[in-house]
Amino acid sequence: LPENSPSLRLLSMVVHQKQKMDFKWIPWKFRLTAAKCDELLAAKPQKVARAEGLQLHTILMDEPPAMEIANGAIGMHALRQMFETFSFAMSMAEVAHLSSWKGYYLKFLSLMTHRYDVDTGLRSPTILEAQAADKALMNIAIDLVTERSWSWDDALYEVTHIRADMTLLLQPRPKLPKTTAVPRVDTFSGKGNSQ
Repeated sequence: LPENSPSLRLLSMVVHQKQKMDFKWIPWKFRLTAAKCDELLAAKPQKVARAEGLQLHTILMDEPPAMEIANGAIGMHALRQMFETFSFAMSMAEVAHLSSWKGYYLKFLSLMTHRYDVDTGLRSPTILEAQAADKALMNIAIDLVTERSWSWDDALYEVTHIRADMTLLLQPRPKLPKTTAVPRVDTFSGKGNSQ
C-alpha cells in the first residue's frame, strides 16, 4: 500500500548507500511514504511540461519532495509513521532486520514523548532536538558499521540497549520561562535623574 510503503526516492537512497557501503544519516524530511511523496508532488506548482526537451540530469537534480520538520509542524502520529517508513526501507534493502529498527524507534519515541509533572519544571525534547538526537545516534551506529565492521543489527542493539547515548540525548530539559511583559521605562522623561 502506498500509505505504508517507502517512497521510491527513499528506497533508492538506502539501496545506493548499502551498495557503496557509504552510509549517511538521512534527514527526517526525506523519510516519506509513497503516498506522502505523491501528495507533495501534486501540491508542487507544475512546471511547463516539455518532457521531450528535458535531459536526464535535470530530472534527477530536481528538488526532491520533502516534509516540513519544525517544532509544532509534525505530530506524534506523523513522526511514528516516518520512523516506520524508514525502518521498512532499511529492511527492504536488507540493511538490518525490521525488529532491530522497531526496537530502536519504539524506545526513541518513548523517551521523546515522556510527560513530566508541571511542578518538576521539566519538558520533553522538541522535534528539532529529537531530530538532532536521532542524527547523533545514527552516526554512532554508522561508525560501528563502517569503522569496526559491525552488522547493522548489532550496531542498532548497541545504540538502543547497551549505550546510554539515547537516554542522554533525549533527557528532559528545563522548561523555558514564559516571557512576561516588562514595564517600559521612559528614559527621556528625566524622572529619577539627578542633575
